[in-house]
Amino acid sequence: MIFFNVLMYSSPLFIMSEVIKTKSVKYMPFTLSIANFLNGCCRTSYALVGKMDYFILVSNGLGAIAGAVQSMQYTTKLHQKMKTFMTSLLMKCNSQAWSNYHISIYS
Repeated sequence: MIFFNVLMYSSPLFIMSEVIKTKSVKYMPFTLSIANFLNGCCRTSYALVGKMDYFILVSNGLGAIAGAVQSMQYTTKLHQKMKTFMTSLLMKCNSQAWSNYHISIYS
């Protein structure tokens, strides 16, 4: 039971190699990562309340960690993509503004 639960939580981790290789997060859905993280956290807190249940605690604690790793990977790659996009956009705007300024002065 614990094996299958951990396998369910960690299955999106296999896509992380593709994300690292392609430097794109289009193969890893963010909602699945967040749902795994929140589900793992809720079930881990349930295992800690009242009578300690180690079977639920271990499997869902590992699931919460796996979901956190997936979410961090997603936000890191998305941040890098946005930074690259904004840099290219600023470079394009600056070059267009400079060429318009250059044309208006010498015309």
